[in-house]
Amino acid sequence: MSIMARIWPLAPALVIAVGAMFVAFGGFWAAYRQSHFNAELRQKNEEIARLTGGDGFCWTAFQVVDSKGELVNANRMPDDLILVPSFINPGKYPLYDVSARVIDLDEFKKNIMSGTTTVRIGNMTAGFAVTTGVRIPHQGKDFNFNFFYVARNGSWLQTLRMRWMGDGWASANRVAEGQGGGRELLLEVSTNYPRDANGNVEWNESPSHADKAP
Repeated sequence: MSIMARIWPLAPALVIAVGAMFVAFGGFWAAYRQSHFNAELRQKNEEIARLTGGDGFCWTAFQVVDSKGELVNANRMPDDLILVPSFINPGKYPLYDVSARVIDLDEFKKNIMSGTTTVRIGNMTAGFAVTTGVRIPHQGKDFNFNFFYVARNGSWLQTLRMRWMGDGWASANRVAEGQGGGRELLLEVSTNYPRDANGNVEWNESPSHADKAP
């Protein structure tokens, strides 16, 4: 009996085996291409995030000084204070073309123009703070501020409340997406910050027209 005659009965099984090999190879190749595509996509997304700021944001902290630029404390607290803002980028990406509309709600109640300050912050390195030449005069030891930020990667709102507790400031600081306050990005509240009867922070202390961006 010839070799072909012996192999022929096995032909269907051989065809199935070869077909299975091709299917397996095709699946492996498709998985490899998909993995390579996903890696390229992640790399491109990372590059886009790096160039735009991703979902990063910044927020503001105040240094409080007197008219001579000296730090104030419990033993030396003038009525007229100067607030020196530091703009902090806590994220892993730089932020680009950042600007802020700063609303001193207490001053805003007296005079819309004196209660509003626009700050061109510019580009911000990840993990660092930026100080500008902006100085904000303020009367009184308690602070109520809203900050409306706009940057290349979007906009966000910071709500900052500070209360003098006799020997220092307690603060409530919240940052949320969008200009109306969307998804919460940051929440820091001092343990000694005053709260209402239900234990909640009273954030909504803004006068008319000071709770929205221009």
